[in-house]
Amino acid sequence: MTATYQEIPLKDIVLSGDNQRNINVKDERFLELKASIEAGGVRVPIIVHKNGKGFVLSAGERRYQACNALGLKTIPAVVHEKLEDEDALDVMYIENQFRDNLKPWEEAMQVMQYMDRLGGDAKRIAAKIGKSEGWVRKRAYIATGLVKSWKNIFVNPNVDPRFQSWTLSHLLQIARLPGHLQEQVYEQYRPNWMRPQSVSAEELNENIAAMMHLLSKCKWNLDDETLCPKAGACSTCTQRTGHQPMLWYDSDDQAQAGDECLDPECWRAKQGAWLARRAKELRENHPKLILVAKGYPQGHEAEAIAKNVGTYLSDWDYKVVGKSARGAEPAMYVYGKSAGQLTYIQRTSRESTVGKFKGVSTPLKERRAQLNAKRWAQVLIDLKEKVEGSTSEDVTLEDKVTGLMGLVACFGNSKRWSANAAVNVKDIEKLMKAKNGQAKALEMLWQSFIPTLREMLTWSGPITKTPITLCEDAKWIAKLIGLGAIKMFEDVSQRKGFTEPKSWSTLNADGTPKSEMHEKKKKKALKD
Repeated sequence: MTATYQEIPLKDIVLSGDNQRNINVKDERFLELKASIEAGGVRVPIIVHKNGKGFVLSAGERRYQACNALGLKTIPAVVHEKLEDEDALDVMYIENQFRDNLKPWEEAMQVMQYMDRLGGDAKRIAAKIGKSEGWVRKRAYIATGLVKSWKNIFVNPNVDPRFQSWTLSHLLQIARLPGHLQEQVYEQYRPNWMRPQSVSAEELNENIAAMMHLLSKCKWNLDDETLCPKAGACSTCTQRTGHQPMLWYDSDDQAQAGDECLDPECWRAKQGAWLARRAKELRENHPKLILVAKGYPQGHEAEAIAKNVGTYLSDWDYKVVGKSARGAEPAMYVYGKSAGQLTYIQRTSRESTVGKFKGVSTPLKERRAQLNAKRWAQVLIDLKEKVEGSTSEDVTLEDKVTGLMGLVACFGNSKRWSANAAVNVKDIEKLMKAKNGQAKALEMLWQSFIPTLREMLTWSGPITKTPITLCEDAKWIAKLIGLGAIKMFEDVSQRKGFTEPKSWSTLNADGTPKSEMHEKKKKKALKD
């Protein structure tokens, strides 16, 4: 690569497709560079190579843009007569490594350019730049793996400056997720009241880990292709960390021990299918098998269990006993570490006394009251999710400022909003002077009140005994954010596991079977 030092006209320079960057001309460092050039000229020449009568910029775009902004006519440059694509990439990469403000996305794009030009040969690129193959592949994957919503944030820093402090570790944790999980994480951090700039890479990792499942703990055979035919076997699935171990693990041992499922919906579907299969197997020897939960499944988990295996007894509806105990009934756990295991129980609710051993039948009126309480318990869960995702714009109060201040004064702030932990008095002073300061302050007030509402909607007791006071609270809280609690209740009532059992139509008002009542009347008539 022969080169000469020259002073060349700015108008004769064109940007390389490999080196175009989003330069913020209002950025403090760019303004400092302009001032430095204006005071003492360009101290470090740019690098170009000849292209016909003009020049192609290989390195030094910020200096080039600063000179253009100052209205200068020429710029000092190291001019190469000819620069092969690979050599041009080398020059650009070496120079950028000495920049103090190289963004993770820019570094990832540089590596991806190498991959494109060198046929995706990560080993060759790693040897060329003195890095490991894993180092190269992780950065290349960031460039290609991010979905559009995330990519837009990092390609165009002005779209959402809150994310510009995120490190390469942040980006990799997002990029290696399937698209639907990336969108889920995006929706979590996107709201204006969130402070993603305060989220460390470790905190992000913990958040993402909660969405994943360790395959070594699943109950079914990982090679089973028949459990969910459309999904296929877990062992050959691409939606797992072991499919691309270089992105997730530092060693083969870690990859083998820590392989995790990246598709929560598929995991729930397979868990449900396996439970249904296991229940069918056990019913061959135990036709009257009962399903029970060990623990308290909620939300998506509760829905998935109900969808696949039907209704089940909760912890407070039974007690585990020995096989030979009086009234013992065979049961299978549908939730928790013991899922799929056979046990024996005695029902503790009044409803359980119908049939096998002497007791009092539960009247239909009481059964329906318990079912409605169960429905309201689910409404509380659904409404809690809606409240947690709401903003001050969702509040329906006519005078939001007075209304929210009154609510906070009445019910209090159960805890300080963590996203505002870094706010100080100076920030409040700026807020008071800002044009939209009141709207921002209102949002802060609402977000600080959400934990209080969340606690008000929390019930940790038996779902068949959900207090009426909580149901009433749910009604006004739902109305507060533009929802209807009664409509939510009606929707829940149509879900599987929350509809009235058809068998109830065969019962009398006192809960006894109609056939039993008929027999009693018949016997009485005979006596008379």
